[in-house]
Amino acid sequence: MSDAAKVRARAVFQRAHKLYKERGLTTERVALLNAWKGFEDAHGREEDKEGLAKQMPRRVKKRRKLDDESFEEYMDYVFPADDAGSAGLSRLLANASKWKQAQTGGS
Repeated sequence: MSDAAKVRARAVFQRAHKLYKERGLTTERVALLNAWKGFEDAHGREEDKEGLAKQMPRRVKKRRKLDDESFEEYMDYVFPADDAGSAGLSRLLANASKWKQAQTGGS
């Protein structure tokens, strides 16, 4: 496979990933990333593989409330790129906690 073909294939994967992310298509996005990983395993360089590995989601167990007031457990995927917002929020909460401790400790 030529280098130009690899570049074009990566561009297709990136466009599809962006589209699925914008539309919130989680299952399709996971399938695309798995196909992309297979492509990189066969044709990619080590840094391409590492970059893609950072985008791979992790499975988490979640609960949702049903209409009859019971709960249902289900599996969902959390993408590292999408989870950056919650990381920033937890950092904010950690800083607020430090500030509060400094206020109560200094009083």
